[in-house]
Formats: sequence, C-alpha cells, structure tokens
Amino acid sequence: MSRLPITTERLALFDTLLATLGEQHPACNHGVQGSKAASRKRLHGEDLVHADGSPPPRTPPARP
Repeated sequence: MSRLPITTERLALFDTLLATLGEQHPACNHGVQGSKAASRKRLHGEDLVHADGSPPPRTPPARP
C-alpha cells in the first residue's frame, strides 16, 4: 500500500484533533470557569452593565 502525501496526513491529523478537542471544549469550560462567567459567556448587547446587574455611571458624550 502506498503512503499518503504529507499534506493529506496533516489534514487528517488536524481533522482528528479538531473533532476531539471540539467536543471536549464545552466540558472543559464547564469544569474550569466559574458559574457566573459561564452563564454570561454568550450574552451580547450594547447596554453596559456591571456584574451585579447595576448600570454603570452615565458619562456625557464626547464633543468633537
């Protein structure tokens, strides 16, 4: 049987590692991160809020 080209071997190794580590990543986040960081990980928005839920102090808009 002939040996695969090095590019094919590297791509296969990359795909194997990606599949393995991609499945383990959420489990590692769950075990390593604190509960607050993990629960707020995918929250997005334009309003700024402190970790305790209170709004930050208002600052006047910058003048050009």
